[in-house]
Amino acid sequence: TGDAVNANSRSVSIVCSVVCAGLYPNIGQVHRSNGNDVLLRGQGGEARDLVLHKNSALCQRVDPLPPLSLITYHQKMATTRSYVMDATLVHPNAVVLFGGKLVVDHVNAAVTLDSWLTLPVPARTAVMIKELRGELEVILRNKVKQPKMDLNTEAGPLVKAVMLLLKETTPKKV
Repeated sequence: TGDAVNANSRSVSIVCSVVCAGLYPNIGQVHRSNGNDVLLRGQGGEARDLVLHKNSALCQRVDPLPPLSLITYHQKMATTRSYVMDATLVHPNAVVLFGGKLVVDHVNAAVTLDSWLTLPVPARTAVMIKELRGELEVILRNKVKQPKMDLNTEAGPLVKAVMLLLKETTPKKV
């Protein structure tokens, strides 16, 4: 009910992670940041010059976005240039947990999402995340089939593990 549903509503990292899950595959990886101009690598791996829209909260930052930061965005708009709107920084843990197809590269200690976004993750951790994702997908499918299912009863430890992982990943403040 109310309190249980809103338990994490003040956690910036949890809210950003939920937004990331809902907007995937609208993810970009920062390759260069100079004021408002940001070179993003997006789905498919191609690098595109995108500019943060002047009304975007990320555009209001005093410091440039760190290289290889991840952002999620709601929409792109092309006028004289291609603009990213409604964007926020997201932590790699959120993308790895809620993103697309995950491939673990044990040799290089990395994971690749949807054949384009490669992130450094120790092999042992990557395997645990892959298992966690599998368990999470099963629980979410069951919740969709049985909307009245109580997640605390059916998956309390799993939900707590995901929340801990995501709470530990506060994105840099805007």
